Amino acid sequence: MLPSLKRIACGVALALPLAACNNEFSLNCATPKGNYLLMVKPGVPWVPLMKPSVKWVSTANVHDLDVLRSDDYQVLGELRTRIADWPAETDRQTFVVNRITSEFRTSYLRQPKPGEEAKGSQVPGEDVAIEVVNGSCARTFPQRL
Repeated sequence: MLPSLKRIACGVALALPLAACNNEFSLNCATPKGNYLLMVKPGVPWVPLMKPSVKWVSTANVHDLDVLRSDDYQVLGELRTRIADWPAETDRQTFVVNRITSEFRTSYLRQPKPGEEAKGSQVPGEDVAIEVVNGSCARTFPQRL
């Protein structure tokens, strides 16, 4: 009984890292303002050491994004480190990829000032979008879904 439990535990320990590595993919997203390359590793949500990660590869640098959501439907990442080409007053930039329709949106956001409400927002205190850029993505690695 004990040797079979050891074999099962060993099999599970080997399968989890392989399952996390197998789902990695890259997206080339085209917008009117330029191209974005995103490297997405969905990870295994219930294993703390294998959490999801998203990297944005720009012409100047590679940025690690804070992953807000990564599932079969959507990948949502956020960059809070200020970059020189951001519009004025921007606090952070979000990246949203719809994995089903391949739509891409990046938004430059800022915190609302006291007493200010976001235009068209139903929620008080919601972030103010300074600029929104839409586009579409194509999977570059691996090609299959």
